[in-house]
Amino acid sequence: MYSRILVPVDGSEVGDAGAAEALKLAANSGSTVRFFNVIDLTYIARGGEGASVYSDQLTDVTRQEAAKLLDRALERASAAGVKAESGSVEVMTGRPGDEIVLEAERCTADLIVMGTHGRRGFQRAMLGSDAETVVRHASVPVLLVPSRKR
Repeated sequence: MYSRILVPVDGSEVGDAGAAEALKLAANSGSTVRFFNVIDLTYIARGGEGASVYSDQLTDVTRQEAAKLLDRALERASAAGVKAESGSVEVMTGRPGDEIVLEAERCTADLIVMGTHGRRGFQRAMLGSDAETVVRHASVPVLLVPSRKR
């Protein structure tokens, strides 16, 4: 069925729900899961002078948190008996959704599984939708796992 499943993780409940669903699929099909985190440093790039003073510390903390997040995801996979790997990319501009699409191509994923908040209207317009970007631009199927909180 699917041999490589890309799973974007961000530490949120929604991201965790996507990861849990991907692990179930992988356990049943013998797939390899690739957990992927986009280290979004745009807040530093847009922060002006105040952020630039602390940019090295903020960047280091952000990288450390991403590494911990990926380590936890790999531990969950191991506990579920699923083969897994992880990776990340840092961005200063652009959208995480675009990076997820690129990563699916780089790692030759044949499925992307990710959580979605299911935002609509003003919230979606203001916050954007990485899930929508991925669905629109991915060259492989995308399974969206909805937020349990609505």
